[in-house]
Amino acid sequence: MKLHITMAATAVAALATSAAVAADCGSFPERPIEVVVPYGAGGAVDVSSRTLAEAVKAVAGWDLRVANRTGAGTVTGQDYLASQAPTDGYTIGVMPLMAAVLNDQDERNSLEPGSLEVVETIAFDPWLFVAKKGETLESLTEKGKAGKLRYAFSPGSEQGLMGDKLQAKDGYEMARVPLSGGVNRLGGLLNGSVDIAPSFYGEAKQYFDGDVMVPIGFANNVPYWADGSIPALGAEGYDFPTNVWGSYRVVLVPSAVPDDIKSCIADTMTEVMESEKGKEIFLEKTIRVDPVGHEAAKAKYGEFEAIVKDLLAAAKG
Repeated sequence: MKLHITMAATAVAALATSAAVAADCGSFPERPIEVVVPYGAGGAVDVSSRTLAEAVKAVAGWDLRVANRTGAGTVTGQDYLASQAPTDGYTIGVMPLMAAVLNDQDERNSLEPGSLEVVETIAFDPWLFVAKKGETLESLTEKGKAGKLRYAFSPGSEQGLMGDKLQAKDGYEMARVPLSGGVNRLGGLLNGSVDIAPSFYGEAKQYFDGDVMVPIGFANNVPYWADGSIPALGAEGYDFPTNVWGSYRVVLVPSAVPDDIKSCIADTMTEVMESEKGKEIFLEKTIRVDPVGHEAAKAKYGEFEAIVKDLLAAAKG
């Protein structure tokens, strides 16, 4: 009898957890959900998206399937999500908010601001400048002053503007080498075609551990939670304010998705990332989640839009 009672109690608890995570979702979802990622497999955003899928499966039981839709920087994937994907909630996206806003503001694109809605944030990961073993910030600065510093960047991204800020402090000009995707930029360091590249801590850590690359500094002005020994360049005179220059990875849906489905997706993502199991799964990939809730996440778009407009106005002089 005691065994039956224990098993029944366990089943009730499991059902209660499932019901809590799936609050106000009705029968949604009834099939797998496609997660559009406008980056290639293996990069930091792809890893975050697949980790999200793993956590959502473990906590909520949903089946999220990542689809890498690359091309034209991140425009191809974003345009698909904004204008071609079904608006029934079965197609969502994950990408950095700065990239999404920059794409919306670029008049060369056919994207319409407001065509996507941010339903939840995942985490902010600051850009980290990386170089080959033996280099330092000082040695790279000397190369820059001598006109010999080669910088890897992804065309059409914020990395170009970020490079401007890196070189502005000491008044030199870097040669720009276009390399799209984190894997390709780190590959450029390995094959010697570039001297410095923007990456992310979790993406580059294997090369630090393998003693072939070194971290130069974060494009931020606060210490990084996983390794406070790496300089925050914003605290050393570079124009990198708090939590702007980095990958603020967010979950987006087409704005035309019904509000009840948006709320269902948003609330589920929040509860998954706030759960101990969800946090544990992300931390295994060196990702510290920071969900803020649907309304606050939605407001983040406007905050970043204002930042981007100011940056673009300053760049035009």
